[in-house]
Amino acid sequence: MKEEIAVFKKRAEEAFDSVQLMIEKGYYDWAIVMLEQALQLLVKYYLAKTVGYFSKTHNLRNLLDETGSLDERFSKFYRKHMDAIEVISDAYISGRYLPRRYTKEEVDGKLDIYRELLEIVES
Repeated sequence: MKEEIAVFKKRAEEAFDSVQLMIEKGYYDWAIVMLEQALQLLVKYYLAKTVGYFSKTHNLRNLLDETGSLDERFSKFYRKHMDAIEVISDAYISGRYLPRRYTKEEVDGKLDIYRELLEIVES
């Protein structure tokens, strides 16, 4: 079971690696979508590791609410980055269905959110 759970963290790391590759190529719309995926997978990894399951949702806000009920650090993280997380969450939908475009600055300004969340998950 531990190996199955570890897959979520590995996928989060791979998604974040792809964010960096997409930024290098100038694919900012896809970079922010993959950033959302990386964050979502990290939270799912934490939930699976901690309680043995996670909600089958793609809503990052709901997932962070779930983790916040287990560990206050996730609630603090969400409050600290609420505006950026809303933009990232919206990218999941707008990247597929709306003509919204993202810039390098919009994506670059959000990369530390992943690193900070990874620190919380790993501690």
